[in-house]
Amino acid sequence: MKFQEFANMPDELKTPGICFAAVKACGEALKYVPESMKTPEICVAAVQARRTMDILSQEEIDAMLITVGTSPKFKSRELVSPLKFVPENLKTLVICLTAIREDASAFEFVPENMKTSKMYLEAIKLNSYAFKYVPEELKTPEWCATAWHYNSSIFHSLPEDLKQAVKEIINKR
Repeated sequence: MKFQEFANMPDELKTPGICFAAVKACGEALKYVPESMKTPEICVAAVQARRTMDILSQEEIDAMLITVGTSPKFKSRELVSPLKFVPENLKTLVICLTAIREDASAFEFVPENMKTSKMYLEAIKLNSYAFKYVPEELKTPEWCATAWHYNSSIFHSLPEDLKQAVKEIINKR
C-alpha cells in the first residue's frame, strides 16, 4: 500500500494489521493511524522505520510532505520524526531512544521530563548527532568525557574551550 492510499483511507477501513504495515514502511504514517489503534507496538514500529524515500515517487513524497506541513521538493532532512505522532502517554524512554537512534532531531518531540543527563548519554551512545541537543549546562568537561567514552565521534562537536580539558580527563582514565 502506498503512503497516500493509507493517508486517504477512511479510519473505519483501517485495521491494526494495515496500520502496522503502513508505519513499518513509513514511520510518518503514524499521523494517520486512528488514536484507538496507536499501541506501543505500532509506535515502536513507526520510530524504527527507516525513511523509505528511495522507493517512493517524487509525487508521493510531495504529497506526504504537504500532508505533514512541509513544502514539496524537499531535502531529506525536512521529514518530521514519527515521534511527533506518538501519543504523550505512550512516549517511553525506549520509544524515544529508538526514534533518536534513527534521527537525532526526534529530541524535539521528547517530553521535557525525560530529558535527563542519563537520557542524553544513552542517546549519544546510539547517535553521535544527539550531542547537538545536549543543553549547554550539561556540557562540563567531566560530562563530555563520559559522553566521549560512550561515543568518541562526538569529539569534533565539543565546544573548543572544552576539548583540552576533555582530552586531559580521557588521558587520566
